[in-house]
Amino acid sequence: MNNRLILQQHAPYATMLNKSLDFCELLLSRSSLLYPFALTTVENEIHCVFVPSNAQSANSEMIEALQILLDEHQKTAKNSANLLVYPATVTHPNSTECDALIFAINDTQGHNTVTIYPYEHVENGIKIKQPYTCDFSD
Repeated sequence: MNNRLILQQHAPYATMLNKSLDFCELLLSRSSLLYPFALTTVENEIHCVFVPSNAQSANSEMIEALQILLDEHQKTAKNSANLLVYPATVTHPNSTECDALIFAINDTQGHNTVTIYPYEHVENGIKIKQPYTCDFSD
């Protein structure tokens, strides 16, 4: 994966982000279905987190279950970072919809950011476009 898809503020988590982008690209090039998953760091090692499901499609319960697991991990592991990844459909300001990968990052200081990676299906795979972050004000 090309580091141009990593936003400057996420450079410390580039390995985790690149591995996730590669995984998503691999899965979505073979299927239109992507189940939510997460990555977490433990003593500088990256670990995958999945929630078992018998569902035929990704759903919000899986995202919530992953978030609970990551919250528990964050409480017990010092200096850990978490990344929750799930598919979504987003609407651009010009009212066009597109498929996207949502990356919810919880960094080592406990700050949360959401980065959106729009993508489109192309012959023999997908093309991931430039990411952008969302500012969710209180």
